[in-house]
Amino acid sequence: MTIQNQAQMENLRQFFEDLSVEWDNHQPTGRDQLLHELLAPYDPFFSQCRSILEVGTGTGALIPILRQRYPDINLVSMDIAHRMLTKAGNRHPSAALIQADIHHLPIAAGQFDGLICHNALPHFWWMQDALAEMKKVLRAPGHLLIFHDISREHVNAIHQKAHNPIIHDDLLPEGLQLAKMLKSTGFLPLQVTDQNDRYIIYANLSQTR
Repeated sequence: MTIQNQAQMENLRQFFEDLSVEWDNHQPTGRDQLLHELLAPYDPFFSQCRSILEVGTGTGALIPILRQRYPDINLVSMDIAHRMLTKAGNRHPSAALIQADIHHLPIAAGQFDGLICHNALPHFWWMQDALAEMKKVLRAPGHLLIFHDISREHVNAIHQKAHNPIIHDDLLPEGLQLAKMLKSTGFLPLQVTDQNDRYIIYANLSQTR
């Protein structure tokens, strides 16, 4: 990553540091049931994992849901913003949290069996690099779930209309486009759901690794 790119990521990090103050106030209430519903089809994969990395945890909304569904796993949750993680730690004192940039994960190769990314992908400005980092930290069969609990169109509209222009271009690609990116990175996309109420991509590591 160039010095210019690092400066851009620092600006994005600061945006989320500032946003952490009001973040929870802008999240929908009663969403837990929907998140359980969206995760349920993938229980056969993630319940067999020994360790899962959750990317872009924010204030940790998904942590208790993942713990409930997969109580025996080693769950590590990461985010780029320290203040987001501070809130996550206050809500879940026993959570394993790390501050990191998805484009340069400070994690050795093959440390996790699964990776879950909820409501964060559009903010990975160098998406192909981010996917490569995700692949790096996974070990075969390497389950990957990228999902949003609203539609791609809704996600993109929120970002394009945001008060701060720094996220105006943080857009979700079409599901099939992301599947192509995953395939070129070495993943095998197994499910693509790009509908009017959800966006879900499930993949695992291809046999070429």
